[in-house]
Order: sequence, then C-alpha cells, then structure tokens
Amino acid sequence: MNLNKKIKCGIIGCGRIFPKHYEIFSKKIIPNLQLIAVCDLKKEKLNVIQNKKLIKFQNYNEIFKMKNIDTIIILTESGKHYKIAREALLSKKNIIVEKPLCLKIKEVNDLIKISKKVKKKIFVIMQNRFNNPIQLAKKYIRNNKFGKIINITARVRWSRNQNYYNQAFWRGTWKYDGGALTNQGIHHIDLLYYLGGNIEKTFAFSSKRLAKIQSEDTAVAVLKFKSGALGTLEVTTATRPKDLEGSISILGEKGTLIIGGFAANKIQLCDFINKKDNIIKKNYYENPKNIYGFGHKKIYSEIVKSLKNKKNEAIQAKHSLESLKILHSLYSSIENKKIFSPKNTKFNNKLNNA
Repeated sequence: MNLNKKIKCGIIGCGRIFPKHYEIFSKKIIPNLQLIAVCDLKKEKLNVIQNKKLIKFQNYNEIFKMKNIDTIIILTESGKHYKIAREALLSKKNIIVEKPLCLKIKEVNDLIKISKKVKKKIFVIMQNRFNNPIQLAKKYIRNNKFGKIINITARVRWSRNQNYYNQAFWRGTWKYDGGALTNQGIHHIDLLYYLGGNIEKTFAFSSKRLAKIQSEDTAVAVLKFKSGALGTLEVTTATRPKDLEGSISILGEKGTLIIGGFAANKIQLCDFINKKDNIIKKNYYENPKNIYGFGHKKIYSEIVKSLKNKKNEAIQAKHSLESLKILHSLYSSIENKKIFSPKNTKFNNKLNNA
C-alpha cells in the first residue's frame, strides 16, 4: 500500500458501539483514515447520521462492490460477524471486527485461511489492551518487575438490566451473542492472556441470576497459566444498581499492581519491594476521561500502521483466536462439569453448537 494513500473504509452496523468508531472519522482523529459509506438494516439508524457526504446502504453487499473502499469495519451482532467477514475478505477487503471476532473456533480458522489466500488483513477491536495502566503492567512483566507471578485476578462487575437485553432479539442468545462471558467478559479474558500468557487449564461455573436470557449473566472461574501462576475470573452483568468495576490484579514475588476503574483504566495500587518501581509517570496512572474513545484511538492508530506495513501492535485474528479458545474452554467446563483446556480441539458447549 502507498504510505501516503488514504485508507478508505465502510462501516457495517450502526448500533450501540457505532458512535465510538464513527468519532474516529468525524473528528479526524487518525490521519489517513476516511469513511466512505455506512450500512445498517434499519433505515432509522442511518437517518440519525447527519454527514451528507456518506453513502448509506441497507444492504451490506453494496459496500463490497465499492472499489474505492479497501477496509470494512464490522459492528453487527457477534453471531453475524463470520458471514459478513467472510464475504468481505472474498471481496478483497481488509476487515476490522468488534470483539469477539467470531463465536466459533472453526469460523476464525476459516477466516484466517481466507485472509492468507486473498492477502488481506483481519483486525479485532480489543481496545482495553491499550489502556495506559495495562501498558504499564505489560512493560513491568516484560522487564521482570514482578519476578515470579503468583496470581492474576480479573473482575467484571457491570450492570445490564432486562431493558438492555430486550433492546434487540439477539442479546443473550447462544446463536448471536453468548452471555456475560462472551459479550462483556471477553475483554478481561483477553487481558488475562495478554498479561499472563498461555492458560493450560480452566474450571468454571455460571448462572442466570437476574436476566431472562438463554445464556448466563454471571460466571466465575479458576485458571492455571502455563507459567505456573494461578488466576481467577469473575464476570457478571447482574451488579445492581449500577456498574461497579472492571479490574485486573497482578501479584508477584517482587510486588503488586491493581488496576481498577470501569474498564481496567486506573491504577489503584502499585507497591513493589524495589521502591523505584513505585514511581510511575503520571500518564500511566489512568486513561483520559473518555475511556472508550481513548482505546479506540490507540487501536486504530496501530491498525493504520499495520496497513501501511509499519511496525505495530495491532490485534490480529491469531491473537483473538487464543482468547476465544479460553472462552470456549470456560463454557465447556461449565457444561461438562470438569477441568478443561484451551488446547482442546473439540469444544462441547452451547456457544459452539448453536
């Protein structure tokens, strides 16, 4: 790709997460990015978008026909990601997909195979990796500041009432969405993998405590990392009356780091034996006020670097695949009531069989 050429994009899906992506283009936050067209099945959602320069479609196949668009951004319900992504790749477009990339392992593997054949790239939106405190934790792990890691704990205590699930037919269904683990917890599952490395074994429980949906609104799990560290994961959308936290804690032989806030965006404790490690640059302590906007800005910046063949940290399909394997390991453990491994190639659970 010409390094000075603009990357021209089309967005499919104008729902709840759309504004966070649209802002990147409307405010011209990232140079060399241009939005050409948007698509949604519902005309009323398209009518809300005031930009008259945008071409609007209700049939996403029309976007694939546009030769001046080289990258498709997919923001639909999770269960439709695979079909749309596959068609986009076969239309010789790069794709950017909201988490999770797909609901099934075989679907991700198929997309990776196609992307290699057509020589196009797949990127996944896991913006919390780029939170300032998470980047500090990653830096400390790389530099062995923790020493031997003892335990990593992730907690997602968010609130999604019945009205949230009733807004769309697909929410909380196995075929299109999954439960709290798939929709909300996937970010923290990804962070456990990103910071702790490969996970060898999982054991989990889940429950529907408050939400009237097919899948779970609450889940807990214990994890064993390849490194020997242990971990715990707690995910719920049944926190009342409002969101409480999205946190991750790392306990090591040389010190402790606790990252809290709404979405792992604020350092709550940094305490190391070597007191010099407790001195952190101010910008690492937390994200700017707009948590989501900040993360999306960073991830799009890395995607642009990748598309221009520069050194980057964009999250590609192969990275997302590992988090998805952990997710399926958790669901398989829940349904089979036994310890499961993300390395297992046959995941027997409702999400995989939907």
